[in-house]
Amino acid sequence: PHTEFLHVDKARSATIIVTSIIWLGTTGVDFIGGRTEFLTGGPEPYTPLLVEPKLGRFAAWTSSYENPHGVHEVLTGDRLALIFAYTVSEDTGHKTLDDMKKWSIETSHLLPMS
Repeated sequence: PHTEFLHVDKARSATIIVTSIIWLGTTGVDFIGGRTEFLTGGPEPYTPLLVEPKLGRFAAWTSSYENPHGVHEVLTGDRLALIFAYTVSEDTGHKTLDDMKKWSIETSHLLPMS
């Protein structure tokens, strides 16, 4: 299957140390495709390890070069998930809960819908 956007999270944001996901749907039920592929399976380096999305399934991984990954193309339906990135940098993120609330109601950080 075609894998889209093979990447390393830390290359996109240097302060991320752990990334996690909670799937909000199940492949084969809500959508077709959309499996997450890690190139860190064994026994040989870069052997793909596929994680099948399932409603409520949680996965977490370190965000550096030891975990390159991507998502297989979604052929039908909508693949929905919550992604969380964790950091230990005091210079990243929101300083207070009020700052986070203000950010959440602003629209300047949102991407346009296509």
